Amino acid sequence: MSGFESTFNIRAERLDGVVRLHTAGDLDIAVAHVLDAALAFVETLEPATIVLDFKDLQFIDSSGLHALVRAHERANQAGRMLVVLNGGDGVRRVFELTGLNHMFEPAIVPDSQLASTGDGHGWTPIAIPRAVSG
Repeated sequence: MSGFESTFNIRAERLDGVVRLHTAGDLDIAVAHVLDAALAFVETLEPATIVLDFKDLQFIDSSGLHALVRAHERANQAGRMLVVLNGGDGVRRVFELTGLNHMFEPAIVPDSQLASTGDGHGWTPIAIPRAVSG
């Protein structure tokens, strides 16, 4: 994409068999490979559930959706749950228009419910390899 700088960021953390990926910015053809690679990396940790927190995701195009469909297929094969949380109206609308809302059924969950467990232990950051995070 000549002359354009990506505004996509991703960070990962884990807690009790759950990996959460926070995304921010625009998930488009220029950066879909970053999400693909981050998902592939965290899948090697063999979590029971991968949560994609789209609270700060502004935009998703077909290449981003394709990355999600591939991740969904891998999750099904591995017996893993893939959850999409906090997608804004624009992101949810793209899911609806493409007919993928049945696959992901985005949910809204307040940050306070995802903050930590009741025993005081919180989420542990996961270092995504630099080549993956762009």
